[in-house]
Amino acid sequence: MKANDFLICLDAGHGGMRNGTGPEKYVTYPSKCYQHRTGKFHSYGWFFEGVFNRSLANYLEQYLLDYGFQVKKIYEPINDTTLTKRCQLATSYAKAAQHSILVSIHGNAAAATTARGWEIFTSPGQTKADLLATCIGEQVKSATPGWVHRADYLDGDLDREARFQMLTGVAMPAVLSENGFFTNYSDAGLMIDVNWQQSIAKAHAKGILDYAVQQGVVWE
Repeated sequence: MKANDFLICLDAGHGGMRNGTGPEKYVTYPSKCYQHRTGKFHSYGWFFEGVFNRSLANYLEQYLLDYGFQVKKIYEPINDTTLTKRCQLATSYAKAAQHSILVSIHGNAAAATTARGWEIFTSPGQTKADLLATCIGEQVKSATPGWVHRADYLDGDLDREARFQMLTGVAMPAVLSENGFFTNYSDAGLMIDVNWQQSIAKAHAKGILDYAVQQGVVWE
């Protein structure tokens, strides 16, 4: 199997930003955002998860294309496409691919602003997504020494399990990564940094590459 026979359906969670910078221009407002007391972030202390998700996903898309993979976006630049529509798009794209996976990019949030770190989710049970999550997770750990890696090894691998629709609504291996807590000031400071975004995106791409090789992808 060649790299261009391997399809990544790429998702960036929630909505984006209409023309402007204030919270009223954020499609998903007042959800999926947080205002810090100090710092600029996206606008006057506001951190908009959907904007972050799209930025990280854009970097990831470019790295994956550089590897020769097929990439299909299942989200819109601004609108918050329904989860059902995203899953339907991924399923439709997968029909024409020899092998396909789904990767959904998110930022995390918590009522406790001390919560921080990175984690990755798969659907419950033992599936190929577990291997995909492990490949990505190991690359992220390597790229972010000293950061908090919120792994769950109770079932023998690092992924956490959840019945998110993006994971259960498709037949292909699917993972959802939470790339820091934007409600935590330290994490948000990392997440807003372009160099950090590129590093995390590159780690995702390397992990996907590792998984693809194990699925038999070869480069001529």
